[in-house]
Formats: sequence, C-alpha cells, structure tokens
Amino acid sequence: MNKRKTNVALDSAKFVAAIMVVAIHTNAFKDINIKFYNFCSYCIFTFAVPFFFICSGYFLGKKIGRSKNTTEYKNLITQYALRLLYPYLIWGIWYFTITCALNIIRHSNTPLKIITYQLKLWIVSSPGGGLWYIQTVLILLLILYIDGNKKHIATYTIIGTLLTLIPSLCEQLKDKVYLFDRIQTAYFDVFLTELNFLWWGAYFLIGIVLAIRGANFINLFARHRKLYFVISYCIYIFVYFMCGKNIVLQSMKLLVSVILFITILNLRLSINSEISINLRKMSTIIYFSHFTFIYIVQIVFKFIGLEYGTHLTLAWIICCAAVVFYSFLVVYMKGNTLMRLYERK
Repeated sequence: MNKRKTNVALDSAKFVAAIMVVAIHTNAFKDINIKFYNFCSYCIFTFAVPFFFICSGYFLGKKIGRSKNTTEYKNLITQYALRLLYPYLIWGIWYFTITCALNIIRHSNTPLKIITYQLKLWIVSSPGGGLWYIQTVLILLLILYIDGNKKHIATYTIIGTLLTLIPSLCEQLKDKVYLFDRIQTAYFDVFLTELNFLWWGAYFLIGIVLAIRGANFINLFARHRKLYFVISYCIYIFVYFMCGKNIVLQSMKLLVSVILFITILNLRLSINSEISINLRKMSTIIYFSHFTFIYIVQIVFKFIGLEYGTHLTLAWIICCAAVVFYSFLVVYMKGNTLMRLYERK
C-alpha cells in the first residue's frame, strides 16, 4: 500500500471540484433552466477553481515556509514549476493545435487570423483558453522566483486581492463613470479574457500565505469552521440574490473560498489513503483531459444530428462519465504509460 502522506478530505474535494470544472465548461443546466444554471454557476461551481488555487498555494507554502535561505527558496519554486511545466507543454501544444484546427474547419476566420489570435490567447491566458489555471500559477511562480524574497509574498497577495476586485468594480461602474468603461475596454483589447494571473492569482497567493503565516487564522476558524462557513455562504447567497454580480459578491467569494478551504482542510474522512491519492491523480487527469472529451462530444453530437446547445446537461453527464472512466483506467490499469502525459517520472 502507498504510505505517502495525504489529506483525504482535500483529495476527495479535488475530485469533486474537477467534476464542477467540467460542468462550468459544458454550461451544465443552461438548457434546462437559466435561473437554476445561474445559481449553480455563481453559487456552487464558482468555488471550484478558487479551491484548486488555494490548495496548490497552500502545499507549496508548506514547503517554502521551511526554506532557510534564498537558494533553497528558489530551488523549491523551480522544482514545483518544472513539475507543472511538463504536462502544461504537452497538453498546451495539443489544445493549441486542436483549437486552431476546429476553428479553421468551422471557417470562423482565415487560418492566419485564427492562428494569430490563438497565439495571443496563449500568451495572455493559456493555449486554447483551457489551461489558464496552470499558466496563472507558472507566471506567479516566475514572479516569486525573480523577487527571491518570501517575505514579499504577503505584499503580492494584497496587490492580487485588489486586482481580483477590479473586474467587478469596472462592470458595476462602467455605465456611471466613463473612466471605468475605458479601463475595461482597454484591458480586454490587450488580455482578451479575465482568465489569467491578474484576476485569479490572489487565490494561489492566499494559499501560500495561509501555509506560511496563517496558522493562528486557520486555528481560529477551525474550531467553529462549519458555522463560519454556513454564515459566510448564506451572506454570499443573500448578496447574489439581492445585488447580483458586484464587488461585494466578489469580496464575499474570496472570504467563502478561504473558509471553505479551511473547513475541508480540517475535515476527517474515513477513506483509505491509497484511494485518496488515486482520487487526487484522477482529478489532475480530469483537469487536463476534459476539454478533449468535450470536443469529442461536440463532434459526436454533430455527427448524429443532435444540437449541442440544447443538450448541454446531457453533454456534461456524458463528458463526466467518459473522463472519470478514462482517469480511472489511467490510474488503476497496470502497465499503462498514459500517466506520463500528466506527471514526470
């Protein structure tokens, strides 16, 4: 049996969060009821990606928090970055290629313009727009490496948190203050999307700070973590229904995401550690592979004459079943080499 140390609750939550990510990318429930879809998207699924960011930051923070000097600090960052870079390049090239090919087949634009746009999207977000989570972490690791001082992480976290609130602020004030409309327009002209390190990096950095300096904060919330989570989540739901998407909701999202992580971190589940580790591996496989299965389902639907846009929930169910089964085979099937697509041996 695998004796590696693991947190069963976090590993299990990663698997559930991976399924939620698939739901986000397939627009699950949008074809059934738009209000139910919006509720699921902004009140449930929306916490999946922040959880992944905080989790990644926390476990990196546990390591770099023990570093004794700048060299050791930078070496830990380098090792973590290289571990992510390996599957990122493999799947990045694949998604860049398939996205370009699909857009060319659809005649959405000239091949040169399609390739140029996808290259720009790769630079500002991620290849094919699907691996922005990994690219965000890699860019932040580069910033931390260049800075070389772990004492500055808290400062970067504050800056990142303020940046996270800017899109909501611009959206809220763009019709009232001309400046915010110009800022939003100028941003999207350059970055194309909000899915990048500017707006999402705070969650990763918060995870690092929680590991390095947040012991007292975690202990404070750990004692009544479930109560704090229920209260904060209820406030979040109230703000969503009363005010919609605004800067207050985004602020509450940050708070709820942190308390949710702390709640799961201190949760005790009776699951075998080997199963727990395999669930973690499956969540990684699901993350990297699920877009491929979404593309396959889109192609199959078109081939059999089924309108994808009106069968989004069915697409989510099929994609989930397929990618979970595939990830299970990769992890549990003896002698296969597919795991090399996701981690370097």
